Amino acid sequence: MPSPMPVTVLFFGSLSDVAGTDRLELPSPGDLHALQSGLEARFPALQQTPYRITVNLEFTHGNTGLAPGDEVALLPPYAGG
Repeated sequence: MPSPMPVTVLFFGSLSDVAGTDRLELPSPGDLHALQSGLEARFPALQQTPYRITVNLEFTHGNTGLAPGDEVALLPPYAGG
């Protein structure tokens, strides 16, 4: 029986320095708040670092469910013109 697909977490910019990697594969925690809590416990500097989150390339606002195979990206603040 194949194992379930993990959730992929991508770290961009300075967030990859905070995490020490640009990619993690994790068992699906069920929802975005649980994932954030787990990441902030694993990488405490994330608690003081502003970032935005996308799930499957869509910006999220609030909590959302996560399924195996989802891709979550943590993006640092950016400015553009």
